[in-house]
Amino acid sequence: MEGQRYVGIDVGKRTMEVRFISHDSRVTAWNGKTDSRGRAKLASLVNPGDTVGIEAGVLGFALAKQLRAKQADV
Repeated sequence: MEGQRYVGIDVGKRTMEVRFISHDSRVTAWNGKTDSRGRAKLASLVNPGDTVGIEAGVLGFALAKQLRAKQADV
């Protein structure tokens, strides 16, 4: 599907590192805090239909729930 991306998220205690890989293999980096503001910003960057991989853990499960609400494949 054109426009679909793969999104990888490495979650730390205070910050997260995110990589977006586009359908044409371009990689874009983003990082942010794991607080509610940072998670909301990440959710705004993820598109419906994106495939997301998240590091397992308490915060990872919370992020997965938030991103599934945006119709991302987590």
